[in-house]
Amino acid sequence: MINVEREHIIFDLDDTLVHCNVHFLRVRRQFVDQMLRWFGRAGVTAREIWRLQARIDLEQVERDGLGKDRFPQSLVAAYRVFCGKFRRPTDAEEERALLSLGYTVYEYPVTLYPHAREILEHLHNQGHVLYLYTGGDPDVQLDKLTRSGLDRFFAPDRRFVTPFKDRAHLRHLMDRHGVPPFGGWMVGNSLRSDILPALELGLMAIHIPESQPWEFDHAVIPDVYHPRFRSVSELREVPAVISRGRVAAG
Repeated sequence: MINVEREHIIFDLDDTLVHCNVHFLRVRRQFVDQMLRWFGRAGVTAREIWRLQARIDLEQVERDGLGKDRFPQSLVAAYRVFCGKFRRPTDAEEERALLSLGYTVYEYPVTLYPHAREILEHLHNQGHVLYLYTGGDPDVQLDKLTRSGLDRFFAPDRRFVTPFKDRAHLRHLMDRHGVPPFGGWMVGNSLRSDILPALELGLMAIHIPESQPWEFDHAVIPDVYHPRFRSVSELREVPAVISRGRVAAG
């Protein structure tokens, strides 16, 4: 084992280590196509359908968190809005079909981002303490972690799944494991859920932008945090950033 300074490194799962949003985008496109078949003659456009479903989905996330049922229910809620708008009776069979479509996002094979396994192996072998901090349903996320083959890098007591990812939940992780302010790293794709809360709590933060980001993940990082903020294009750059050490806090 290489003798390096031991670091606490917290990793997001979805769209940082494994692909996620691409599946939601695929299902959203299928939803739009189906809605156009039902409502296209009434004059509704694909853009209207996409924007309405996205708005409903984001409102549900902010209110109820990242539960398993949220996304499928957002499809049905959008469908009901258009039924009301065009005075078309809702149909129980159509609603069941939309729910079934929504749940298919959890059935896709787990696909790792390039270098995910190698990077975790490298950091683990260097003696760093790795944590998983991800949003969603615990059964879904922990099953995904197992199917990805990355579970061996995260001890069971260092796996945190929560419906809300915010400063309070990240603080709970830090307090539970004694991660001091200015004493660890957060690696994630979401500026809103991963990066900003970490910076607010004094952590170093490494942002890996996703090529097709979810609307919910957007945030503006205040200038005061920039000395502890890094953005890289892919996972394989993370160890080099960490090996250069902690920059002076702003």
